[in-house]
Amino acid sequence: MTAIEHSTAPASPLTGDRVPHVSAPNAASLMPDTRAVNFYDAGHYLRHMLRRRLDPSELAAAESQLRNLGGRVGNELEDLAAEADRESPQLAVRDKRGEPVNDIEPSRAYRNLERILYGEFGLAAMAMRPGVIDPQHPSSLVLNDAFIFLAGQAESGLFCPLGMTRAMARTLVRYAPETVVREYLPGLLSADIATLTTGAMFMTEKQGGSDLGMVATTARPSEAHTGWWELDGEKWFCSNVGAELILALARPEGAVVGTRGLGLYLIPKRLPDGTRNNYRIERVKDKLGMRSFASGEVTHAGTVALQIGGPGEGWLQMTEMLNTTRLGCALAASALAQRSLVESLTHARGRVAFGKPLADLPLMREQLLDLVMDTEALIALTFEGSAQLGRADSGDEEARILARVLTPLAKYHVSDVARRLVEEGMEVRGGNSYIADWPNARILRDVQVQAIWEGTGNISALDVGRTLLKDNAGATLVAHLTQRLATQDDPHVARAAAMVSRALGDLAARLTEWATREPAERDVRMRRLTRHMAHVVTTALLVEDAGVQARDEGSYRCLAMAARYLRRYVYPPCDGLAMEENYTPLDAFDALVDWTPALAAGIAEPLLKALETE
Repeated sequence: MTAIEHSTAPASPLTGDRVPHVSAPNAASLMPDTRAVNFYDAGHYLRHMLRRRLDPSELAAAESQLRNLGGRVGNELEDLAAEADRESPQLAVRDKRGEPVNDIEPSRAYRNLERILYGEFGLAAMAMRPGVIDPQHPSSLVLNDAFIFLAGQAESGLFCPLGMTRAMARTLVRYAPETVVREYLPGLLSADIATLTTGAMFMTEKQGGSDLGMVATTARPSEAHTGWWELDGEKWFCSNVGAELILALARPEGAVVGTRGLGLYLIPKRLPDGTRNNYRIERVKDKLGMRSFASGEVTHAGTVALQIGGPGEGWLQMTEMLNTTRLGCALAASALAQRSLVESLTHARGRVAFGKPLADLPLMREQLLDLVMDTEALIALTFEGSAQLGRADSGDEEARILARVLTPLAKYHVSDVARRLVEEGMEVRGGNSYIADWPNARILRDVQVQAIWEGTGNISALDVGRTLLKDNAGATLVAHLTQRLATQDDPHVARAAAMVSRALGDLAARLTEWATREPAERDVRMRRLTRHMAHVVTTALLVEDAGVQARDEGSYRCLAMAARYLRRYVYPPCDGLAMEENYTPLDAFDALVDWTPALAAGIAEPLLKALETE
């Protein structure tokens, strides 16, 4: 089966085959869907990125499973995701005998999604222990994130709990006492649903929102449980509220105000003797999107917990977990943008209007090429963050600084742009996209929260600013990318690399000037500066992609898209309304979308020449 073979469509919408003129298409062929699409095969940029970032043996070992998962995104997983979205989890207060339960009852579909994604594919455990792909070694974070990226194109809700479960495992390994790790890590990394324990983090309170320094939940040593603590207070946004393990922020009695006084505590749903821990789920929130799993409100009243880090440590430990989940927000947002892109291409190539497929119409081609370009750019930035975080976990100090700035950069930019791309994808499909029978409406609802969870856009932009001041991360990032671009020896790619290196130099100067401003002036500029940083950094990554493709395949398709991105976002034409005769030619649409046949260097020449001239 091809990447998108479909019995009711006029042709295979993503294979690049020309769709013939159909004078009287039947009703089914006018509404193509993605049930027969293999989303791994259709993800040309994802596969390119994995080939250049993974060891060939790791990719070879994983590719059959990637293709297996990709083949289930548009059908089995889509059906379960739609059902789980309709049948939101419920709060069980009492059982049939009137005994208190106070727990979450997920839908049948959500349990099946857990069975497939935690169990069959081991997505929470893949990068943390051997035995999921390689029997001897854990997988790389990039590979793990590639699986999550694929699955997230079908079901986005489960990936909040999954992301927190992965992040909790990483946090416990880094900071928890060995006895705690031995007791609780195996459940977090289990692929057996009967023994799986999922994770959550309870931070936000009514009075605080993003200002976690206002956390009022208190902690005191327990008199009844030696070595444990007891927590009292209320938590307002508790995602995966039915989790078996929770990491929560609380302030030990007598600790200083602000984040420096916070400790980090591990709360098991059930204590070692099997009894239910003492906290109450007050209600399940009725959310706009991400309806497949439960977010709720919780009251702690003598909740028994283990201290992972006390004042001076707890907040820093939680920020490490936040860095992982913030990158997860970018991963989820880029996955939803990719799903929207595949839906758009499938529809535009399969639907006939005005006597020809929509994808043959010039304005639609222009819109689709922009969707391709922007989606690939989001994936590039997200997976650069994954690659650097993986290297940081191996002890690379430069990678630690790079990951520290790339995480909020990607969180801000990817979650922001993905919302626009999903909206544009709805416009491509038209009226059907507004109907719940199709996935677009759910995708639109789900993508909104990625810009809010784990810190709004303002919080993410300010966090970028903190890394620039504290770690000199801007200079490190600019130097790192400049060095990578300097290795481009293909003469055509080198021209684009020279322009991006110039943009990196300009960025470094802007960052230096920005740092001299008063704090209020710095803060007010951070959204614009973060957006510009993201564009320049992403262009460098796209040019690097072009160098790899030119070397390995003799094709300049990636160079054409990198030049298009450079022209659009970094060096736009002086007259922004001018019709650019040097724009990417639309007659190369199929080759640009399908990555075949190979494109000669001339495809990028008009854009490169225009950029060099101005």
